[in-house]
Amino acid sequence: MIGDVHGCADSLCDLLGLLPATDRLILCGDVINRGPEIERSMELAWSLVTSGRGCG
Repeated sequence: MIGDVHGCADSLCDLLGLLPATDRLILCGDVINRGPEIERSMELAWSLVTSGRGCG
């Protein structure tokens, strides 16, 4: 589970790079709310769902 991204897309990308590509992920907490890259964070989260890697 990944929680409280708060629009920090760079940190989310760094974390995703550390996790096995076969892991299924659950994003809990705020993906967006504030932060420097709200739109990019949402796009990353949605790409996880559409790729089958994330639960949505």
